[in-house]
Amino acid sequence: MKQIENLWKERVQLHTVELRKYLKYIFNDHLLFVAIFALGAGAFYYNGWVKTLDESFPVAWVMGIILGLFLTMSPIYTFLKEADKVYLLPIEMKLKFYFRKAIYVSFMLQSYILLMILAACMPMYAKVTGNGFKSFFLILLILLIVKLWNLYLQWDVLKIQDYRISYMDWLVRFVVNGSFIYFIIERSSPWIYGLYILIFLGLYFIYHQATKEKTLKWDILINKEEKLMSA
Repeated sequence: MKQIENLWKERVQLHTVELRKYLKYIFNDHLLFVAIFALGAGAFYYNGWVKTLDESFPVAWVMGIILGLFLTMSPIYTFLKEADKVYLLPIEMKLKFYFRKAIYVSFMLQSYILLMILAACMPMYAKVTGNGFKSFFLILLILLIVKLWNLYLQWDVLKIQDYRISYMDWLVRFVVNGSFIYFIIERSSPWIYGLYILIFLGLYFIYHQATKEKTLKWDILINKEEKLMSA
């Protein structure tokens, strides 16, 4: 266990160093100025656009699609390398700690993105619904729980080497995520929320049962990690 823990720390530290170098290269003084200017201009025009909205604007649909998309996109950062297929494959059963950490770190990183996306949507939500910002933390809490659910389902799907199932999984989760957010924004009846809780639990059980006997697909994990690192 100590060896696995040290491996995880080593991979995270290495990734952090590489990320700092990349960010330092990307966000030089000129690009940083342009980014700040673009962000300020975008916020100004967005604020002006929000003021033109009224109750007829389909804010529930818009937020359902936007937040549903970011909930469904749940990559898991494993920091695996090509050589791991040789050195780590034989001890796959001992790597539960490593992959739990991977899911946790992925959750933390994506939580910040969700926080920013929700914060950007709230002026639109407040203007159209008239509910102000008082629901912000409740909606954020719900989003974080659903994000964690998506990550665990994504992890199960990574054990299946069939891209058709991956696409179907993405579509199913997007529909469930987006429609759930829609009903939250619309403040639907409590029984709707109860129905979605059953859907979440049911899908989690189905995914887990379908993959509990399957081993990790190292080629898929490493390929996805390389794509994430090069994105």
